[in-house]
This record gives sequence, C-alpha cells and structure tokens, in this order.
Amino acid sequence: MELQRREFLKLVGTAAVVSSAFGVVHVTSASQQAAAPSGERIVPVMCGGCGAACGLLFVERNGRRYLLPNSEHPQPGMCGRPASALQMWDHPLRLKKPLKKVGDKFVEVDWDTALNEIAAKLKEVVERYGPESVVITRHDPHRWFITLFQYLVGTPNLITHEGTCHSASTAARRAVLGAGGPSSVDPDYENVSYLVLVGRTLNATMGHVRRLDGGSGAGG
Repeated sequence: MELQRREFLKLVGTAAVVSSAFGVVHVTSASQQAAAPSGERIVPVMCGGCGAACGLLFVERNGRRYLLPNSEHPQPGMCGRPASALQMWDHPLRLKKPLKKVGDKFVEVDWDTALNEIAAKLKEVVERYGPESVVITRHDPHRWFITLFQYLVGTPNLITHEGTCHSASTAARRAVLGAGGPSSVDPDYENVSYLVLVGRTLNATMGHVRRLDGGSGAGG
C-alpha cells in the first residue's frame, strides 16, 4: 500500500503526541484484566517511557484512575514518568490541538493545516540546504516509525536514545569484556551491600529491580 507523505506525517504527529503525553502501552486484552471488586477495573500495562518497559497496573476505582507498580511483572518499577502520565493526560491546560503563533499570540489550528505547513517548511529546508541539514532524534516510544521518517527525508543524521544513554558504555563493554549492551553485563545486584544512584531512581534503572532482594540492602 502506497503511503502518501501527508498521511505519514499525520500518523507521525498523532503518534508522537499520544506517546509523549501518555507513555504507557496497553499489553493485555479485556479478557486478561485482573480480578477486581465490582465497579473496579485493573488492567496490566507497560510503560513506554524508556527501554526498561516496567510493568504497571492501570486502576479505575470510584471514578478515578491510577497507575501502580505491578509486583507480578519481572520489572515492577514506577519512576516519575508513568507517575505523572495521568496527571498530564487529565490536566485542564493540556494541549489537545496544534498551536500556531500569529503575531504575539498562539491560536489553535486543525491538524491538516499544522502538518501541511510543517511539511512545506521541511521540504523548503531540504531543498535549500540539503537533507544533511535535518537532524532527527527519538526516544523509545517513537522508534518504530522514526527510521522510516529519516529515510523519507534522506538525512543520515539520527540521534537515538542509545546515543544519549548507553552507547558509550556499550562500546566500553565490547572493548574490555567482549560483551554487548544492556543487559548483557548488568551490575552485580545480588551481592550489593549499598547502592548509590546519582540522577536516577531505583525503578528507572535498566537492571532488574527484583535482583536487589538477594543483596543485604540498598540505599541512595
């Protein structure tokens, strides 16, 4: 099936907005929902905020919605990203339509207008300066389509999540240990006596959190 550029850009824009505003991916069907009291719904989901893909529970209870860590999942973490997802989703100031700056104000426009103007500007930049003038970056939730977008634009410049996260450590593992990237060589969590995390939360690490149970304690 032939995919027109305009339709592809619309798909890209819609997916980017949804995944950035609510980085949680549904992984079960209605028939797989966890048992819950009458009037309550609990659905196992996973977070798409990073490569850890932590297991969560989406809970509807008394007219409210929650996200909780799923203790039955191999990676039962919950950092600030999924914790704030529903707050962002329900926030009264959340943007629901594209905004275009007109003069000194921003006004709402429809998706066709926004995507057509963005595509026209991108085409103008490529024609004037070449495809190498365009740099594309992505994070885990967007990886499934961004390389196709890169191919359509014709740019070799792609900054991936790996490039800003673990590429340097992966190169060191290959040179020193002959191993690959995460999680081929994880920290020795089972034997840790004291764990210090700088700039990260315990549930946001790429290692399996449950392995810490075998250690004598953790701190940070």
